[in-house]
Amino acid sequence: MTGPVPFEVQRYREHAPCIRGFFANEVFCLSLSLLVMSSSFVLAGPERLESETLSRLTRYKIAKSKTGRFTAIGPRALSNAEACSWAERILTGMERQLGVKSLLSRPDPMRMLLQTEVTEPGDEIAPITFDGPGKRFFIRDLSLIETAKGDEALCRALLALCLQESVRTRRTVPLRAKVRFPGWLPLGLSRYLNARTRAGDSRAVLDKWQRGKLDLLKDVLSVDPAPGDSLAAAAQGMVVSWIVSMDNTKEVMDSAFDCLVSGGTLDADWMFFAVRGCSSVADLEEKWDAWILRQKRMVHIPGLAVRFEDDRMDAALLLYPGLFDIPLNDHPYSAIEWERLVERRKEPWIEGFCRKKSTDLRVLTLGRNVQAREVIESYCKFLSVLQKGGSERKAGKLLEEARALQRRLNAEP
Repeated sequence: MTGPVPFEVQRYREHAPCIRGFFANEVFCLSLSLLVMSSSFVLAGPERLESETLSRLTRYKIAKSKTGRFTAIGPRALSNAEACSWAERILTGMERQLGVKSLLSRPDPMRMLLQTEVTEPGDEIAPITFDGPGKRFFIRDLSLIETAKGDEALCRALLALCLQESVRTRRTVPLRAKVRFPGWLPLGLSRYLNARTRAGDSRAVLDKWQRGKLDLLKDVLSVDPAPGDSLAAAAQGMVVSWIVSMDNTKEVMDSAFDCLVSGGTLDADWMFFAVRGCSSVADLEEKWDAWILRQKRMVHIPGLAVRFEDDRMDAALLLYPGLFDIPLNDHPYSAIEWERLVERRKEPWIEGFCRKKSTDLRVLTLGRNVQAREVIESYCKFLSVLQKGGSERKAGKLLEEARALQRRLNAEP
């Protein structure tokens, strides 16, 4: 956990207008603290209510973030400072990376109300809640500050404020109902803003894509990850990384807010309109694949070497329509099995594909051990027979031999 950044505790000002504003803000915050924190004593007897309320009120402290956009009210000064620092980090990252703006300011901050209650698993009251109209963020479990679950809840609250500001400044349709954000946006944003999580997501998604086990983008945007489904969560983090990498990120977010305000859904049908150069969902999927492949050259944390568990050879042996000179078929985004090449060996594109693929595979043999070279050469023999229009029986036998050598190589420690 990173240390808190400097924060400001309200002090007296030399100028009279500032003193007046200071006292007004302090009175409001103390009144709010009294209302929220003393509610549990309503059932107490009248002879004890006043003394217990005043006693608890004196134990609550107020802290402000460095910019004044967040005010934390709670019994622990250190927790207040930590919450302000955490909120500032999340909001600053959102504004810088997505180009969005919130309604928060020094005169009108978000008030974070911290309590020391420990939530139970069956507790009906959520440990973190947000009152949008009042800009109040309730934290009943302080252990959630600076955690993945807490980050997601805070991102959801801040996105709601950014949406309101976008609607106000661009004079679009006013908000008339509560907007429900899709699961992938706050979750993906919270993962993106954590550098180490972002690096891990990049590695995991590329690994699964190269093994042909990654869902299509349309599925990533439409499915809420089940608890413990780290791959689905990583894919949603990568979607936000992709949006941030675009040169029209702000336009994409404005389009997202307009879609939500109008009652739409942030799915693949929305996204292909928002992303430049896309005329269909098929174009969007192609750009998504290209973005994932770029992760091979990404450095997410300077000085940290990223080690992929998969082998480049396994990736090179995956075949996708639309890539590697393979034309699109009726299922344009499913990996093609090598056995399908035998069935399509008479098609006109096969000769060019086999020649190019053999060259690409032989490049991978440079500097590799004898076993790896044997695997590559066995696949090249298969491609050679396929290129010359050999029989189905002979091509199938060579492919089976190549597959057996590959399995033996992957089984070695």
